[in-house]
Amino acid sequence: MIFTCSNCQTSHSFNINFDVVEYICTGCGSEYEFKNGEQKFLRKGKDSSSNKFIETLKVGNKGILKGVQYTVIAFVLKKVYAQVQWAEYTLMSTSGEIVYLSECEGHWIFLKEVKTDLKVKDRPKQIKYKDIDFYLFEYSNAGIELAKGVFDYAIPNGKIRVTEYINPPFIMSFEMHSTFNSEFFGEHISAQEVRNGFKCSLPYKSGVGAVQPFYVNVKNTWIILCVTALLILGTHFAVYKNQGDQSIMNEFIPFSKASNEFISKSFELKGGSAPLGVKVFSNVDNSWANVQLALVNERTSEERYASKDIEYYYGYADGERWTEGSTSRDFNICGVPEGKYHLVISVQKAPDDLSNHNVQVRATWNQASSRNLYMIFIFMTVFGAIVYYGEVIFERYRWSESNYSPYNE
Repeated sequence: MIFTCSNCQTSHSFNINFDVVEYICTGCGSEYEFKNGEQKFLRKGKDSSSNKFIETLKVGNKGILKGVQYTVIAFVLKKVYAQVQWAEYTLMSTSGEIVYLSECEGHWIFLKEVKTDLKVKDRPKQIKYKDIDFYLFEYSNAGIELAKGVFDYAIPNGKIRVTEYINPPFIMSFEMHSTFNSEFFGEHISAQEVRNGFKCSLPYKSGVGAVQPFYVNVKNTWIILCVTALLILGTHFAVYKNQGDQSIMNEFIPFSKASNEFISKSFELKGGSAPLGVKVFSNVDNSWANVQLALVNERTSEERYASKDIEYYYGYADGERWTEGSTSRDFNICGVPEGKYHLVISVQKAPDDLSNHNVQVRATWNQASSRNLYMIFIFMTVFGAIVYYGEVIFERYRWSESNYSPYNE
């Protein structure tokens, strides 16, 4: 069916399967009514130059949403509270199905008209549809600022009573007027899907949309974190349940003039990765000693090094005794996996220290440290808390413009 404006000659062709009641020219805004299939001029279009709203989709545009090809057949701009306005695009599929796209501040909702027995005239705080609980979000009067395209109803001049219930990402919207009552079930649709479907640029998002979902599913996130924690804990227990401290060596290494390098006997470690704890002691007296240690994997020839100074000084100053350092040092070589190893140890002391003769080195393959395990659990708990409170802030922002916010109670 071809629609032509007699005022500006703008023309559109639509393959529609419903009776057109009104046609509003997309060029000049002239309005026409249809009676008995004939187009009759009603009035010239309103002056819309003061309205700066930019239509994202134009009447006649074609695009694909949810795998279905649609054509934009109508556009309506509605307004409440003198400032808040949103666009509604009527789309028709190749099979004749009618759906709607609503856009407000860059947020999009995909809607279909439904028939229910829900009563919302008295504004109940909660309703149920399709086993989904919806909560009262908006109750206001909306006016039509601008309209274009073909319609199966007469564009009302008066206010339309709009009642909205939400449970993101879903919405139930009710529109009541003296000439019609309409009910819609809608769902958030991403701007990217609209952009890709219609190959067009979209307005920037502002704020939080009425049914915009939070960035992550908080419930599923916590389930994943808890399951992950149980798996980590179970794996840790299975790997280390029979593993205890294993003494590797306990040797006194002299400060030899010929050679200061000591090579330990080979030892084999079996089990999960664990730290190799080393304790060194030397009878330093106002002096120092140094221990250099290499852990050598005999199968891979990989070497891991550590070096520690043992220092102990004392004296008197201003009538008070002071000390600094210690005659022993403890350190770990972390995450040593099972395998066959030996230790290469070099020791040195201060040249003028004649009373100190050796360094005692004690090495133990310890039980696996639970520190990393605790750190993972702490990180997961903190991350889960951030996600939870992030959603709370997100929801508070969503409901901040509603007179029915549950956060006001």
